[in-house]
Amino acid sequence: MAWRTEAAPKELTPRRTDGGWALAVHAAVAAGVTVVTVAAFATLRHYPHGVPYAKPPRRCGWLQAWTWWDGAWYVGIARHGYFFKAGAQSSVAFFPVYPLIVRLVGLAIRNVVIAAVAVSVASGFLASAAFYRWCRLRLPVSSSRLALLALLLYPCSFYLFGAAYADALFLALAVCAFLLLETDHVAASAVVCAIATATRPTGIVLVIGLCARAIERRGNRRERHPQAAAGAQSGTRNLALLIAPVGFVGYSAYLWARFRRPFAFIQAESTWHQAPGPHTWLKLDWFQVMIHHPYLNGNHGHLLASMLVTLMALAMVPTVFRRFGVAYGIYSLLLILVSAASTRNFVGMGRYVIAAFPCYGAAAYLLARRPRLVTPVLTASAVILVIFTALHARGTIIS
Repeated sequence: MAWRTEAAPKELTPRRTDGGWALAVHAAVAAGVTVVTVAAFATLRHYPHGVPYAKPPRRCGWLQAWTWWDGAWYVGIARHGYFFKAGAQSSVAFFPVYPLIVRLVGLAIRNVVIAAVAVSVASGFLASAAFYRWCRLRLPVSSSRLALLALLLYPCSFYLFGAAYADALFLALAVCAFLLLETDHVAASAVVCAIATATRPTGIVLVIGLCARAIERRGNRRERHPQAAAGAQSGTRNLALLIAPVGFVGYSAYLWARFRRPFAFIQAESTWHQAPGPHTWLKLDWFQVMIHHPYLNGNHGHLLASMLVTLMALAMVPTVFRRFGVAYGIYSLLLILVSAASTRNFVGMGRYVIAAFPCYGAAAYLLARRPRLVTPVLTASAVILVIFTALHARGTIIS
C-alpha cells in the first residue's frame, strides 16, 4: 500500500463523492466489528458477575454485547430517568443528551436497547462523514483517507459502531461544530456546541476550542481583508458562540431544580473513587497498582495500555499545533488533559481521546511522510481492535 502526500491546492477542495467514500469505509469496518462482536458474545455462557448490563429483547440478545458497563447506565436513564443518592453511585453522573435521544427513539421503535445501539450507529456514521470532510479541508485525498482509517481502526473505535455510550455522539457533535464554524455558520455551530456540552462534561473544552478558532479565523480574515467593516461583521457573528455553554448550564439547572445539587454529577463521580483532587490528578492509584506484583496480569496491562494511549495522544498535539493551527491544538491538548485529570488511573482514556479528532489527522500527516509504516501500523491497530472488540463483547472493561 503506497501513500503519498499531495500538495496541489485543488486537492484540498472537498468533492461530492467524499462523503460516500467515508460512509462506505465506515460501513465496512462496522460490519467487521459487528461480526467479531456477535461471534465473541456467542461464546459467553454466563454474564460476568458484577458487570452492569441492560437486558435486550430475547430475539436479539446479542445486543447485550453493546450495553455493558456505562451502556447499562445510559439505558437505565432512558428507561427510568435520573436519580441521585448522596454517597452512592447515581445516574446523574451521565450527561443527558444521549439518553434523551435514546428515549425518544425508543418510544418510536418501542425498545430502548435497540434504540441505544441505533443512536450510536447513526452517530458513528455522522462522525466519520464529518471527520473526513474536515480532513479534506486541510489534507490531500490520500492523507484524508489515511486519517479516517486511523480513526476507524483505532483499537478503541468499537465505541463508534454500536456501543451504548455517548462517545460517538459527542465526536459527531464536536466535528460538526467545528465544520459549521469553518463554513461561517456560527450560530448553527454554537447550537451544536450547546448540545455537546450537555452530552459529555468535556463539552466545555469544545466551547474553548470554538472560541479560539473563531478568534483565529477573524485574525486570518483581517490579514486577507484589512477593511475594518469586515472585522466588525465577523466579530458580531462570533457573539453567537456565547450560547455554546447553554447545555452544560441547563443540565446544572435541572440538577438544582430536582435535587438541589447543581453539580451532583461531580458528587456522583466521587462514588466511583474519581473525586477531583490531588489523589486523582496525580494518579496515585495507578502507581500503587503498578508497583505491586504480579506485573504480568490483565490489570497491569489494562492500566499500562490506558496510560500509553494518553501519552500517544499527547505526542500528536505538537503536530496538530503546527499543521492545523493554534485553536485545534488548544482543543486537543485541553481535551486530553481534562479527560486525564478526571480519571484516577487512566482508565477511560482509550475512548476519551477519540474526541481529540485533530490528533488522528496529525497521525495521518506523519504516517503519509513515512509510507513504509502505514501498512504495519494500520494492521497492528486493526488486530488490537479485533481483540478489544471481542473482550468488550464478553463484558471485559476496556475503557
